[in-house]
Amino acid sequence: MLVEKVFDTAVVKINYAEGPPAGPSLLLLHGFTGRWQGFLPLIPLLSLRWHVYAPDYRGHGKSGRVPGRYGAEDFLSDVVAFVRGVVKEPAVLFGHSLGALFALALAERLPDQVRAVIVGDIAFSRATWDAMPTNEEMWASLRGLAAREAPIPELTRLLADRTVPRTEPPVHYGDDPDVMSVELREWASSIQTWCSCMQRGDGMS
Repeated sequence: MLVEKVFDTAVVKINYAEGPPAGPSLLLLHGFTGRWQGFLPLIPLLSLRWHVYAPDYRGHGKSGRVPGRYGAEDFLSDVVAFVRGVVKEPAVLFGHSLGALFALALAERLPDQVRAVIVGDIAFSRATWDAMPTNEEMWASLRGLAAREAPIPELTRLLADRTVPRTEPPVHYGDDPDVMSVELREWASSIQTWCSCMQRGDGMS
């Protein structure tokens, strides 16, 4: 059974889900604008043989906000503190998208705390990186959705109708076999949370 908990890094409070100690530690690191619930399709099965940990990054999900402090090093410092303060033993890391970069960085910074690294949905070649949307494009797109202040079902539909960047012929997220409907709903929920944070002035900018 999963339990949500909070870990205080002394800089920000990190919300995370933890499964029963059914085996070796497994740390799940979500992608940009995601949250731990994006792993829900996998966690029940993984929890049968692993001690699962799944944190929300600062500014994501239920974790705390730190205005103006959302650089890669800020996120990574929280994950390092989480591994040292919560996991405390060598773990297998699975990182998705942005989380894959953090998993690789953790393996370099805390080699004694990492048993293995699994990465998903990450670009390893320069050509693939060059084909990705720029930060400006991504922020403008997400801010446009967040500004709608739409309910989650509508945001989910809007995300499903969006075109995966630079696909030819164009592919919509809702038609991509690698994107499950639960992921789109969780993404929509994260965007809705982000919208609330922007209104309060403590969200990512």
